[in-house]
Amino acid sequence: MNIANFAGKAIGLVWFGMTTVSFTVGATSPVGAATAINLKTNKKIDKGFARLFEDLWPEAKALGISRATYIKVLHFLGAPDRSLGGLRRTPPASFKPTTPPPAKAAKRRRKRDPLKLPGKCYKPAQREFLRPANYFPETGRFGLAAVVKRGQQKWAEHSGALKYVHDKYKIHPSIILAIWGRETNFGRNLGRKNVLRTLATRAAYAKSPWRRTFNRNHLLAALKMVDEGHVTMKDFKGSWLGATGHTQFMPQEFYRYAVNGDEDASKIDIWNSLRDAFASTANFLLSKGADYKNGKVWEPGVPWGYEVTLPKGFDCALESRSNKKTIATWVRDYGVRRAGGKGKTFPKEHLQKLAYVILPAGTKGPAFLALNNFEVFRHYNKSDLYALYLGHVADRIKCDRPGRKCRFHTRWAPKERNFTITPKNLCGLQILLREQGFYDDKIDGLFGQGTRIAIGRYEKQAGLPQTCYPSRAIYKKLCKSQPKACAKLRRQGAVP
Repeated sequence: MNIANFAGKAIGLVWFGMTTVSFTVGATSPVGAATAINLKTNKKIDKGFARLFEDLWPEAKALGISRATYIKVLHFLGAPDRSLGGLRRTPPASFKPTTPPPAKAAKRRRKRDPLKLPGKCYKPAQREFLRPANYFPETGRFGLAAVVKRGQQKWAEHSGALKYVHDKYKIHPSIILAIWGRETNFGRNLGRKNVLRTLATRAAYAKSPWRRTFNRNHLLAALKMVDEGHVTMKDFKGSWLGATGHTQFMPQEFYRYAVNGDEDASKIDIWNSLRDAFASTANFLLSKGADYKNGKVWEPGVPWGYEVTLPKGFDCALESRSNKKTIATWVRDYGVRRAGGKGKTFPKEHLQKLAYVILPAGTKGPAFLALNNFEVFRHYNKSDLYALYLGHVADRIKCDRPGRKCRFHTRWAPKERNFTITPKNLCGLQILLREQGFYDDKIDGLFGQGTRIAIGRYEKQAGLPQTCYPSRAIYKKLCKSQPKACAKLRRQGAVP
């Protein structure tokens, strides 16, 4: 369902006393007036919410959302959730939908001051994304061993619902369990934020016009979910981004992919019915590729990928989503082997499947060949580490047994002494590599595939051992050839 574009007569609503007042946009609007009263708490309706709901009404009306629901939600919202961050103090002058700025404009801004760190470089980042080993802890409450064990327990508890989904959608139970475990810890944490308030806050106050539009569209879907009785206003809980349910659907995705797994006449309930949640997740994996830019849909009976070993001297810069070859080609021409010891080979029926190399920690950690289903995992979250986590946990739910854990065959590298990767110094590295012509992606301080490839290419040209991983040696070499740029970046805290 596309809820982003609807036209209709501009009408807004507000309650005064016990009367519903209608008005035409452009006329004096009582919604934004300081006298708008919240009937339940006797507090004023937030001005930004009032203006937002005035602006949204034509689209909400076109979706069939009732006036009663619309007004109830407006009065329910209360104050904006300022804990979300990235918000304006006051609402913008216009709530008109917008699109992200064109790439050319971004490039022009970058060229004006190529050595100045963008604002993203100063934002704290999740440590596990900067050092991939942290994303896969083996021990601890949320370590891999504990998650896999809980997944196996949940498989036994809900075998009937999981079998139903497997039979109908051909998605293995371990895949559903891996997503469920990652998203909400098997239903233990569905989120504490009210989704309506989260989406309305960002739709009214986000600094970025594009983010206001993004949340505006999801808010419309959320309003429709309440109006149709799928969830109540108070029970509409979710994450700080607005995702909701056992496997965390955004409201627009609910209307695109959520299905009734109970096969009854009841509403789709992804909060309380595990059959609905599991079936919706499976349908998401099977269907989203048709709407997604990479067009990848799930291939039943095919793995997400394989852990592999690479020959000595392998060019780590060959890692690239665009550098796909058949598994047979990787084996024959590049010496790639399946990890797990001598005699461990790839199934013959998969040798002609296209795959690409993934090196989350360069040559300092495990290596993988990713197949089509890995790309489908990325529909849930574009992070390679996230997709790898799902695949690895799903494999272990099937494989782990008492006294045997099917861990990665290659260890993740230990932390380098006296050197810590931070968003700032990664931004500095990206800028230095860009100035040398090795990097042409965003300066974002994230250790992604583009950054790893750029490091590997530079190492190869500079005569350094190819690792595709940040190190003091790389900074030292880059600064030797770019002393002025390095000095300016060091003053900004971007060079260790």
